[in-house]
Amino acid sequence: KLVEVYTKVVAEGHPFQVVFVSNDTDEEQFGENFAEQPWLAIPFKETQTRARLLRKFVNKATGMPRLVLFDAVTGKVLNKNGMEAVEDDKDGQNFPWRQLSLAEI
Repeated sequence: KLVEVYTKVVAEGHPFQVVFVSNDTDEEQFGENFAEQPWLAIPFKETQTRARLLRKFVNKATGMPRLVLFDAVTGKVLNKNGMEAVEDDKDGQNFPWRQLSLAEI
C-alpha cells in the first residue's frame, strides 16, 4: 500500500521521499527486502547509522519499525505514526500527513 501511495504522491509532484532503515541481520536478507522498494535506503554496511535510527524510531511496544514523517527542510517530525496516516489517505489528499494537534481533531 505504501508503494502505491508513494508512487501517486511523487507522480503528482509532491516532495516526498521514503528512506528504508533495515533491521535485517545479513546483507542478503536486506537485498531481498529492499529489492522491490522504489525509494532510498540506508546502506546495509552503515550499521551504526541504522542502529541509531532504529533505537530512536522503532516502536518500543512491538519492536517493529514504523514510518516516521519528517519535514525535510527543518528536520521536525511531522508524524510518528506515518503508516496509519498514509493508509487512511490513499489518495494523498492530506499530504504531508502532519499529525494533528488535539485542538485540530
